[in-house]
Amino acid sequence: MPVSDNNPERRNLTVTSLCFSAYFLAGGHFPDFIVRLQVVNVEFKEPAVLAFMAWGMLLWFTLRYWQKNRGSLKSNYIAEIASISKSRLSYSYLLHKTKLNFKGKTASKNIDFQHNKTGGYFQVSQVSVINKPDGPIYQAAKHGSVKIPINGPSGYLFYVLTFIYLAFSKPAIGSYLVPYLLFLLAITSAIYQAM
Repeated sequence: MPVSDNNPERRNLTVTSLCFSAYFLAGGHFPDFIVRLQVVNVEFKEPAVLAFMAWGMLLWFTLRYWQKNRGSLKSNYIAEIASISKSRLSYSYLLHKTKLNFKGKTASKNIDFQHNKTGGYFQVSQVSVINKPDGPIYQAAKHGSVKIPINGPSGYLFYVLTFIYLAFSKPAIGSYLVPYLLFLLAITSAIYQAM
């Protein structure tokens, strides 16, 4: 089965982690502590050296994957949230925050997810806000736009539900986290066999 991936660091870490996990979980061992390569007729009598080298490769692939991809999750995740800014999750959050219904055909065109240093927010046009001491009041308007921050308990719930939805429907979260999960599986399977 060919493993096709345009990210060589992710491919290396994934394949190596799967090999480690398969070896340990399937009860792999070296008979008579000798490793033979039949193709070139080579025999290794010190498999500990090969094991040390294999563990070194696994750790190297993990380090390289982390170095190459450490900032990619945030940017890809933000783009994926923006792509679903007109979803039921977004409408529910906005309804909770503003008490305005955004499900209409014209209203839904006026919602954009944005992100800055302080966090995420929805840029909603054709809405105005009146700030009162007991909280803002949102109302429909012909002109103008409002930034509605994603914060508080409802904002946290929005992010959790969005994360779960995107993990199963879009590639950014899975393609970033799965190699790390497979690495953890390789480590825990080795520990499990050693016990």
